[in-house]
This record gives sequence, C-alpha cells and structure tokens, in this order.
Amino acid sequence: MAARSTHLLLAAALLAAAMPASADLYGREGKDKECLVEELNNLNFHTHIKKPDSMNHVKLIEFYKDDAANAKSFTKDYCSLAKQLRGIIKVTAINCGKQKKICDEYSVTSFPTLKVIPPGGFGVTEYTGERNDKAVYTWALKFMTHFVEKITADNIDAFLNKEAGKFKALLFTDKPKTPLMWRGLSVDLKGKMTLGIVNKDEKGVVSRYKVSKFPTILVVNLARRNLSSMMTSLNEGDFRILEQIFRKLLALGNNAADE
Repeated sequence: MAARSTHLLLAAALLAAAMPASADLYGREGKDKECLVEELNNLNFHTHIKKPDSMNHVKLIEFYKDDAANAKSFTKDYCSLAKQLRGIIKVTAINCGKQKKICDEYSVTSFPTLKVIPPGGFGVTEYTGERNDKAVYTWALKFMTHFVEKITADNIDAFLNKEAGKFKALLFTDKPKTPLMWRGLSVDLKGKMTLGIVNKDEKGVVSRYKVSKFPTILVVNLARRNLSSMMTSLNEGDFRILEQIFRKLLALGNNAADE
C-alpha cells in the first residue's frame, strides 16, 4: 500500500513537472516586446501601488490567467490602451497563475478582471463594461485628477508669484478643454513645476506674452527671468519630449540655486 502511494505521488510530481509553467502575457515573457503594460509580481506590487511619487496617479490593473482565452484575446487591446495612456495612467497587469495571494487579496474570481486604484491609493473599483481599449479608456479617465490652473488676467500675477523660485509652465491654447497631455504632466510634475492654461480669449495675458500661435508653451521662473522656453505645434505625442525638457529645466534651476 505504501509503495502504491509512493508511486502515485511520484506520478503526480512527474505530471506537474511536465505541465507548462504559467507564462506572463506582458513584460519580458510577453509576445509583444513593444507593449507598455507593466507586469507586476509579489515583489513589486505593493511598492508600485503605494509608491509616494505615484500616489497622484490612477493605477489600472488587469488580473489575468495566461490560460484563460478571454485574457489572451484582450492583450492586443490592453497594449493599445497602455500606449494611449502612457504618462497619463499607469497601466499594469498581474498573472494570477503565479501571484495567487495578491489576486485573492483583491477578490479576483474571473479572468481577466480590470480594477482601478484611484489617486491616493485607497479604494478599488472594478470594471464591468465591454472589453475593448476604447471603452476601458473612457472609463479609466473618469478617475483621473489633475493640477492645471486656469489662468486669467485677474490671477496671472498671483500664479507667477506663488513659490516664485519654482518654474511655471503656461499653455496658451485655442481649444475649449485642457489637453490630456497637459493634465498628465501636471500630475507627473506636481511639487516640482506648476502648470497653467491660458485660453486665447484671455487677450490681456496673450498680449502680455506676445503669443500669436496656438498652442504655445511658455516656461517662466521669476527668480531666473532669462530661463524660458517656447514651443509650438504640439500634440499628444509630445508628452515625453515635454517632460524631458521640463526636467532638464528643473535640474538647471536646481543647479543654479546651489551655486
């Protein structure tokens, strides 16, 4: 009897070893190497969610199992979503075939399951709509906050003089709404640079800075008046370029302050 039990255990072990290991759909193990979805695991999950410099961001998480047909068919849409929301919302995924403890913690029972953790890192909302990038995109943006200030002739001086040593960036636009790109930058640069938006109808502010093309960005630091940068013909794809420029300006300003 003992020998039979030993044989059964050995057979089970051999069968388990022969079965393919659960493979991540994204990250290094994913098929699409250009996909921007960040694959999370038990080592980085909680750090990612509670990371201080990301607490103002919306986090979108896909809980999946790589052997679930619905999860596999959704990967193309999810990668597309990550590209559209790059720098705006953190688009992540976790393989419940490997990370069962975390998935149980978030009460995940079907795959894929999409959940949003809003700014602040508290509270979780589950997505119940259609599984396509357009529908999820619209839903996820509802949780987004931003720190762009609407600038008029009445408040421009107060805006510039508040924390006068810090850089301010003004977007002059002829659009009725604040661009998603600009909202995302305000979240990413909060505490480092303050962003404002000026509509072309604000004639006093527009003429003050001699702006004639829209969109135009003006970067101002009252403590260092010679540091300014103007750019035109912007679009949503300029997000990363803008961020790089702004971070270089911030580094330059910090170095000057240390001299």
